[in-house]
Amino acid sequence: MTAVRKGPMLESGAFPSLELPKMALEQIVNRVSEQLSQVLPPGVRQLRGDLEENIKAVLREALARMELVTREEFDVQAALLSRARSRLEAVEAELRALEQRVTALEGRDR
Repeated sequence: MTAVRKGPMLESGAFPSLELPKMALEQIVNRVSEQLSQVLPPGVRQLRGDLEENIKAVLREALARMELVTREEFDVQAALLSRARSRLEAVEAELRALEQRVTALEGRDR
């Protein structure tokens, strides 16, 4: 998953949904919490339940602040950006051609 705040607008003028599904977020929280619980020293494992809940709460809060998106949503935004970049390059080339024509016409008038 990739962190992204906002991306280019859709042609409709609206921003697409850029939120990580809650199920995916919960899976991340559970996976990280389990991995952290497994590396706890034996003396601390007795407190595993409490620690696991605290870890999950901290992870949920941290991940919510990061405003993550799915790879699919990121790829859609990257494709939109690429398309916009191509359009911009075409417009810039057309502008250069027009500027050259204006310069040529101004040179003939002199």
